[in-house]
Amino acid sequence: MSTLINGRIFKRLINNVLKIPLVCSSTVKTIINNPFSLIREFSIILMLVLFSIVFACSNGFPSRTTKIGNILASPSKYEDRLVRVKGKVTESVIVFGVGYFKISDSTGAIVVIPSKTFPKMGEEVTINGQVKNAFVVGDKSLTVIIENSERKKLKWATSG
Repeated sequence: MSTLINGRIFKRLINNVLKIPLVCSSTVKTIINNPFSLIREFSIILMLVLFSIVFACSNGFPSRTTKIGNILASPSKYEDRLVRVKGKVTESVIVFGVGYFKISDSTGAIVVIPSKTFPKMGEEVTINGQVKNAFVVGDKSLTVIIENSERKKLKWATSG
């Protein structure tokens, strides 16, 4: 009996005060008989919304890094693709504000053409950039990463 009275009060509150028409009275009975079902449904919706926000705020950059050795082993696979590499600066050449630096990880070393500033020697850096073959002569080639701090309409390489 008390459930029915509480259900009527709840239905009247929803209809009159909040001006939301209730189509199904079974929803009211479910909420009153088991208030935790509403909390469970709300928490599932909240988790989905938070997941969507986190995914949308990731700026499209992949969270994992690509090994430099994988890029050097098959440069054509990564050509014109965006990658994220992490390594230590082992060499830096600057002439009148223009130049390059080289980073290395446990699998190899690659030249990076920076978009902004040059990191210090020995500094650990993470670079987002586009892979390019600077030149190919016979079986010799130079693969570089052109640092990219902006999002462009380019495809990300699959991490390997």
